[in-house]
Amino acid sequence: MNNNKKYRTTMLVGAAYFTIALHGSAFAQAAAGDQASTTSNSTAAGSNTSNDGGPDIVVTANRRAQRIQDVGMAISQFSAGDLLKTGATGTADLAQLVPGVYVAGAYGGQSQQYTIRGVTQSDYLDSIENPVAFYIDDVYITSAQGQTMSFMDVDRVEILKGPQGTLFGRNATGGLVHNIVAKPQLNDVSGQGSVTYARFNEVNAQGALNIPLGKTMAFRVSGLYTRNDNYWTNAYPGGAQGSSPILSFSPNNTGLPRGGEDVGGSESFALRGQLLFEPTSQLTIRLTGSYAKSRMSTSPYTEEATIAVLDAAGNTINELRAAPNETRIAIGPNGANAALFVPLANGIFTRSVPGGDFYGYVAPDPKTLTLSDDYALSGNNGTNGQVYAAHIDYDLGGAQLSSISSYQKYFKNVYLGDGTAAPALAFGDRSHSEAWSEELRLSGKTPSLQWQTGIFYLDNKIDVLQGIIEPGGSALAGVNAFVLGIPALIDVGNQLNTATRFRSKSYSLFGQIEWKFANRWNLILGGRYIREDQAYSYREFNATSPDPYSMSSVVVAPSFQPDYDNKRTFNLWTAKAQIEFRPITDLLLYAGVNRGVKAGNYNAPFTFSPADIVPSAQLGYAPETLLSFEGGFKLTHGPLTFNASSFYYDYKGFQAFVFTTASGVVRNVDSQVYGFDVDASLRVATGLRLSGSVAYSHAEIPDFEVAPGVFRAVRPPYSPRLQATGTLDYTVPGDVAGGKVSFNATVNYAGAIYHNIRNFDAQRFAPRTLVNLSATWEDTSSGLSVTVFGKNVFDARYGQLGFDNTAVFGGQNVSFGKPASYGVTLGFKF
Repeated sequence: MNNNKKYRTTMLVGAAYFTIALHGSAFAQAAAGDQASTTSNSTAAGSNTSNDGGPDIVVTANRRAQRIQDVGMAISQFSAGDLLKTGATGTADLAQLVPGVYVAGAYGGQSQQYTIRGVTQSDYLDSIENPVAFYIDDVYITSAQGQTMSFMDVDRVEILKGPQGTLFGRNATGGLVHNIVAKPQLNDVSGQGSVTYARFNEVNAQGALNIPLGKTMAFRVSGLYTRNDNYWTNAYPGGAQGSSPILSFSPNNTGLPRGGEDVGGSESFALRGQLLFEPTSQLTIRLTGSYAKSRMSTSPYTEEATIAVLDAAGNTINELRAAPNETRIAIGPNGANAALFVPLANGIFTRSVPGGDFYGYVAPDPKTLTLSDDYALSGNNGTNGQVYAAHIDYDLGGAQLSSISSYQKYFKNVYLGDGTAAPALAFGDRSHSEAWSEELRLSGKTPSLQWQTGIFYLDNKIDVLQGIIEPGGSALAGVNAFVLGIPALIDVGNQLNTATRFRSKSYSLFGQIEWKFANRWNLILGGRYIREDQAYSYREFNATSPDPYSMSSVVVAPSFQPDYDNKRTFNLWTAKAQIEFRPITDLLLYAGVNRGVKAGNYNAPFTFSPADIVPSAQLGYAPETLLSFEGGFKLTHGPLTFNASSFYYDYKGFQAFVFTTASGVVRNVDSQVYGFDVDASLRVATGLRLSGSVAYSHAEIPDFEVAPGVFRAVRPPYSPRLQATGTLDYTVPGDVAGGKVSFNATVNYAGAIYHNIRNFDAQRFAPRTLVNLSATWEDTSSGLSVTVFGKNVFDARYGQLGFDNTAVFGGQNVSFGKPASYGVTLGFKF
């Protein structure tokens, strides 16, 4: 579809929404006499509040408390109670509650990558920051593994769609996820806790205690412990029927000395302490510190056999899932069998087992939760992180000054195999990162003006050692032993490693005003200037691999990619202009233009041959900018809440990650996105609420080079076009056994996605539908509660993450979403 057609489509959608809004306005006007002061019990898209007659939902999307129906943007908000009722235990569960939001996990779940409305970044390099900014307690989280927190002592979670660069700044091109924690309270001894037990011996125990320390101080401590058994059974060295994998390519090496264990299990611990000090009514000081540590199995991947389709020049122009009778290595012109370098170098000319990969392996059916992986240990991967912050708020009398100072650091040691019983490759990643940040905000208001301004500073440092691990006896170790002229590598093993160091210093100045320039009319203007200084160092080398579960720095030979060092500075800016009109009390109309920006970064490619060398000029890539045009309305009428918006994104320099041959690079391309969000919530009767949300986003890169000289229209990875969520909340009238009984049912649909931007046929994951159910009994007088739940109750098996290794072993790594789970949660409050 060309740009004019896209523009007309977007305008038609917008016109339709405006027409609906006018009809809603007329409907509301007719009842204005008894509805002028109606309060809202609604949520934004995907939320699941069922507090009939309860208080208005408050959000801080504009860095101040507002009713959600008074904020002209698409927002979703979930209280701690909402999350409990839906069975959500971690940030990845948010994608099942908010259409338009999708979560994919790098390495099989050890870090999270958010996609909002087709705005995403699928590069797994630790120095890359996602275009969906992630905050915990007003602190920007720089590291991807810092985002995998469970909802420990959370007050609420807010998800903002669209660029948020003016007030939140850092790389918030696509939107924002903000976890707002429960804070200490003066003069209040209180506590809460819960224990969950579920399938696969899953345990989630958490609690919080609030203790006053005199009249001006209070301390709050929160803790969390989670664990679950391995839920993927490893049948190594077997596979599906007919599988006959090659276990070693070396007569002196019988395979990995360790491995073949069940995978999918994890154990985590987290602790947070907060000290609140209010020496005067004008001054509030809150000091926080948190620590989290996780231990996991090597990443739970299995394999799908795939086959490349080549053109006359030998370029891969498509990839297919291998048919059960497929024996060709690759499909050449006219359907002939075609050779690829890695299997050819190992003396493999056809697939020895029909439907298997190059090395004779056929994966078991993933519905059985069975895989066969030589490179698998049950507790090998680990992460830990620390975040410390000081929050200071001072009322100057007519203006409020806020300061947020933070320090955070993370360590990650993560490994994943190729998901097969045959030795081909593995991937390892060891990283250290730390960041300092400071934000100062000054805000105030007059009867017609709300204003705020501020400065932000971030100093971010990341050291990464990552590599393609070629265990002794593996196909790639044999190839490199030949290419490098070091025969011993076939037995010892080899690692093609990159050592990178990245540092960025970001300085920004921002401001925003909200001006009520006429009765019922409001104008919002904002902007941010950003200066970013970057320094980058890249080294690639071959190292011995005596232990394939540990990264090595023992250099045995240089690689083909030259060393690279670079420094550069970006001067960037964001801006926002929005007009709002409230024809009646319960209807808000808004339209605006918003410019978001994300700084450039650097590639860290792996080069297996001189043909893989990336020119130095392409190692650094440019910033991306997103110009958003969005309009919508928010309508509240008695028991009904109906919100909708339509948008068009002109996306310049989108940082597209292209993964091929066990490696990938980012390059800048232009993209367009258009779509809409619709959210409706209706209190059908006392205690019964129905909610439904639909999000459609048509993200497309019109002319993307999928192979040399081959251009196609493609979709960004992990970007379903259609998503929908339906929710039923019901509270039984009266008491049952001395408490209230409520039920929740949530159904979530996400359309098909591609895990690779080349959009080859094998890289498509089918649509999926998930159903979660829960029932809760709660005695508000005693604070006791019991929740029985089921998650993914129909046990849908769906691909959530993929890595294309068709050219290496004739397959792709696939990580599947979690299987069905059911359990019970016991909670208490005092």
